[in-house]
Amino acid sequence: GTRQGGVLSPWLFLVFIDDLIEELKNTKAGSFLGSLYFGLPMFADDLTMLSRLKSGLDRMLKTAWEYSQKWRFNFSVTKIFGESQQEHEANNRSRAWKLGSQILSEKGSWSNLGKLWLANRDSKEIVSKATCAGREVCFMLMAVGTRYGGLNPMVSSNLWRKIGILKFLYGSELWQLKMNNYIELEKVQNIMVRIMQGLLPGTSGSAARGLLGLLSVEAEIDKRKLYFLGRLINMGAGAPCRRVFFIRLLRWKWNCGKKLTGFVPDIVEILAKYDLLQVLITYILTNDFPIKTLWKKTVNKHVREQYDRVWRQKISKNNQLYLYSKVHTKNEVSHWWIIARKNPSFMKEINNVIRLICGSYKVRGKRVDHPNTYIDYCDSCNRNYLNPVNHALLYCLGSQNERELLWDWVNDNLPLEVAVYLALLF
Repeated sequence: GTRQGGVLSPWLFLVFIDDLIEELKNTKAGSFLGSLYFGLPMFADDLTMLSRLKSGLDRMLKTAWEYSQKWRFNFSVTKIFGESQQEHEANNRSRAWKLGSQILSEKGSWSNLGKLWLANRDSKEIVSKATCAGREVCFMLMAVGTRYGGLNPMVSSNLWRKIGILKFLYGSELWQLKMNNYIELEKVQNIMVRIMQGLLPGTSGSAARGLLGLLSVEAEIDKRKLYFLGRLINMGAGAPCRRVFFIRLLRWKWNCGKKLTGFVPDIVEILAKYDLLQVLITYILTNDFPIKTLWKKTVNKHVREQYDRVWRQKISKNNQLYLYSKVHTKNEVSHWWIIARKNPSFMKEINNVIRLICGSYKVRGKRVDHPNTYIDYCDSCNRNYLNPVNHALLYCLGSQNERELLWDWVNDNLPLEVAVYLALLF
């Protein structure tokens, strides 16, 4: 390692490390994929040694130790450890890793460049770490005002997109997740969007996201994996990671009937899900692939269209969201939040309307979610009603004066299209 913030230390590291890398390569003890050697992936001052055999890794450690003795520098043993993947537990009980005479520890997990690598490839620990990171960024954003009574939800959702999701889903391009993992991750985002809009616990997550035009966590992860695919393919032809990807891609092409794991079969499934598989097939046949900007636009369009279809189906099947399905038919920022941004003094009233739309508002202990659920009596005008929302806004004699003032204000202060939109809601 290098001294944090130093100038000479990184320079000396670069001087010494090049020859060490060459000597380690000359051992031919690292891992190969076909004819491609990738036993020494390195970034900045992080040196990683990969080998399929313990004997190969022992040779690499011995070479590194001899090199350090020759040039009189030391490795920090406390920062060095081994990790074995897909190995039976009985094989590592008596095994020891050594750097010279010093014993190295062996761990079941390893964090490199923010990505957590696990010996057993279990996704639970990855999800647990991601949810903790998501909660941390939620608390941080709430501290700066992304909550009810603070910033407008439109501003809050933009901060969540630009800051929260980036930290929450960092490294998700390589995650291998199951449906229950997506559910755990989605809970974090659902809690955040409810808090920023002042919605009650139990409000549908799909409804809360739909009011701000947000994607689900699953769609966000799929989008990042598709972006990563584009970056891999558009790299220089000699880039090792691109060559590894291409070897794996060819194996997938000729072994479709066999069970494969890893990024390639995962990305193929995602491409098929968003009707983009033909792009990859065309690349295999013609070596033609969209440039970065065009690929991102294509991915955004297809992911948004697919998610919107799924979102509309969920909303239509939820009886609690009957009112919501009638007034908010697209997964985009609600007109109510646009009105609230222009007229922040009405935030409390608009928030009550949003709660009514989402079916999380109660009148006399009854949840307002469907027009035919109620038979109740109005104390203001001494009439029975079925829907308290329609009754209060359209028919109640007790609120007639307030209703006339409301519509006068709407007609005088809001754009014509907004006034027409509000009138059509009823």
